[in-house]
Amino acid sequence: MLFKDIKKKIKITFFYTISFIFILIFLESFSYVGLYSYYKYKEIKNKKTYTFLFENLSIKNHPLFSKKLNSKSNYTFDPFISSRYRPNSSYSEDLKVGKHGFIINGNKEYKLFDDKLIKIALLGGSSVAGTGVNNYCTISAQLEKLINANNNNKKFEVINAGIGGSYSPKQLVFFSIELIHLDLDYVVSLDGFNDFWHSYYKSNDSANYKGKAIPNRSQYQLDMFNKNKKFTSDDYQKIFPNLSKILWYSGQFLIGFNNFLNKEKNNIVENNPWLDISISVMEKKYKDFSHADFFVSNWISLYSIAKQQNINSLFFLQPVIPITKKKLTIPEKES
Repeated sequence: MLFKDIKKKIKITFFYTISFIFILIFLESFSYVGLYSYYKYKEIKNKKTYTFLFENLSIKNHPLFSKKLNSKSNYTFDPFISSRYRPNSSYSEDLKVGKHGFIINGNKEYKLFDDKLIKIALLGGSSVAGTGVNNYCTISAQLEKLINANNNNKKFEVINAGIGGSYSPKQLVFFSIELIHLDLDYVVSLDGFNDFWHSYYKSNDSANYKGKAIPNRSQYQLDMFNKNKKFTSDDYQKIFPNLSKILWYSGQFLIGFNNFLNKEKNNIVENNPWLDISISVMEKKYKDFSHADFFVSNWISLYSIAKQQNINSLFFLQPVIPITKKKLTIPEKES
């Protein structure tokens, strides 16, 4: 009798387990097809490739099989510059972040307060941070190696202060409230691309408000300002870390559907005065509709602050990468 009861329980458990697995496979498959069809529709409609969206549909990027999507976010919130790198994390599989939140050169930590070193801070976005290379091949690592190889009497330390997605307003604040206290001898800025590509608020792949480009506000800042922020796949992983490992495609499908239903609530444009303020500044002060004036103003401010602290400064304009297919605003088309 006991053996029959055990056998019956095993059969029931097996049945529910198989049913549960079948339902999971069905939900994930249905969601996968739905997401794939939606991304394809966007490609045809907008006549561009959404590679970054399709990457999430790759089986190798499913949290069950990917350490990258399963790992803790390498960014952490910062009240002044909105986001920065988490100490002792990884910007990518090949780029390690040190204990101070900077991407390190090679495998050594920075000696930030060594008076014998001549310190240089490099400001910029992902190009400076080192997207696509390892810790030995970043601009800061190569520059430090080159300078020290040609100076026997002095030792230089080049601090990689680049942050992916960073742009001139964030860098101005970053330098003014933090880097300035590291007794720097030089500050170097490689900038321009993110200011002109990621400017506020991205619409149709570029900043476009009433046909004009609006100077940037970071996504963190926008989310804090706009109470009805969009729910993202990152939010899904943070709130449901275990569930997202299994129901990855289903979760993204529901996120997209939820954001679609709440599209009007997610309209940040209606809630932010910066749009019309910046247009007024363009009209009244700069007499044109280019946010280049805002960018240059940030560089001038950084130069002035550095000069007051006896820090030498160098600025290099980073060109827009042609492959981005950035759509032009009305003033850009007319110029």
